[in-house]
Parts: sequence; C-alpha cells; structure tokens
Amino acid sequence: MLAQVLSRLLVVLAVNTIVYALADGLLAVPMQGAYWVLGLVYTASALCLIILGLIVAARLRNEELADGLLNLISWPMLLFSGVWFSLEGANPIAQGFAQLLPLTHLVNAARAVMLDGAGFIEVWP
Repeated sequence: MLAQVLSRLLVVLAVNTIVYALADGLLAVPMQGAYWVLGLVYTASALCLIILGLIVAARLRNEELADGLLNLISWPMLLFSGVWFSLEGANPIAQGFAQLLPLTHLVNAARAVMLDGAGFIEVWP
C-alpha cells in the first residue's frame, strides 16, 4: 500500500513541479510566498486525495463503478472548490458544502501562499 501511495505522490509532485516551472518561466506567475511551503501544501493535499482514491478502489470490486464514483466525487470538488470560479457571491449552503471538500482547502492554501505570501504557520490549519 505504501508503494502505491508513494509512487502516485512522486508522479503528482513531479508534474506539479514541471507545471510551476513552466508557468514561472513562460507566464511570470506571481509568487509572493516560499516554494517549499507550496510544496508542503501540495504534498499534504496530494496524499489526502490519493488516499481517498485508494479507499474507493479498495471498497469496490468493479473498475467501472470505481471510475464512476471517483468522477462523482471529483466533479463537485472541481465545481465548488474555487478552482474555476470564486464562490464569494454563492449561496451560503454552497459555500458551506465547499468547506467540506479537501480541494477547497488546497486551493485556499495555495492562493494564500502564492498571492498573499502566507507562510507555513498561516496555512497549517
């Protein structure tokens, strides 16, 4: 199990590193905080989402059902987490639902590090 988690974690971190290096080099993406804090945010978040995927895969015997359930979990996370658009003017129920999703906390922490220069202590919770 540890090999599954670590192999997926290495792939996710490698891809994120490449994406951020290219974005910084080609697009001059603003970065007010430290890259190591952003790396810790992504490592913790990737572990949470990898483990969520492995839990779903371990509980279901059918691959198609597992894929469907993971899509059912991931699409609301993408819609309500603030990845594509802000939920500032959304219904309070939608905002409350978003706080239950792990991707919301990843997006908020990454934005705090990149745009506000938040440190490790500020994004720890």
